[in-house]
Amino acid sequence: LAGMYGINYTSKILAIGQMTALVIAAVWGLKTAGWENIMNLPPSYFQFAPPQHYSTILVWMYAFINNAFLAQAAIQIVMSCKTIDEGKRGIKWMLIAFVPTTLLSVLIGMSAKTLYPTIKGILAAPAMAANIPSVFLSTLVVLGLYFAALGWGAPLVLSGGTCLANDVYGYF
Repeated sequence: LAGMYGINYTSKILAIGQMTALVIAAVWGLKTAGWENIMNLPPSYFQFAPPQHYSTILVWMYAFINNAFLAQAAIQIVMSCKTIDEGKRGIKWMLIAFVPTTLLSVLIGMSAKTLYPTIKGILAAPAMAANIPSVFLSTLVVLGLYFAALGWGAPLVLSGGTCLANDVYGYF
């Protein structure tokens, strides 16, 4: 149970760091690229489900929705709640957090495409972070990327450690 509480508090810190990084990168990208230039991207960038990528988008959406409810981290957070109402509130906040995360990520991607037309998608966020003139803000964005990795890795390591400890404890 203590491990689940640890995941809960760690996840809160990581979520704040990730959201801070998204806001900084999106604001800097929007300011640097310019709204008019982003709006002048080819029409394919504004299609929710381009026909040539429809199946890929459906698979990603399925994976994200499925992961939101079945991911080890989400289950651990809900399981660490003291009451059912806390668990319901946690799930609602998790779903609400998808909206700004998705919108800000899209804005960052479109800003990166405007600023760096030949960049590959996987390099967009690091390029944005590397080019923010403020060392402090750039560091916060890089930390946000790191927090995203920790947000997935930490719960998995803790759940494995919890299972191992339970098995060892149960054996003795």
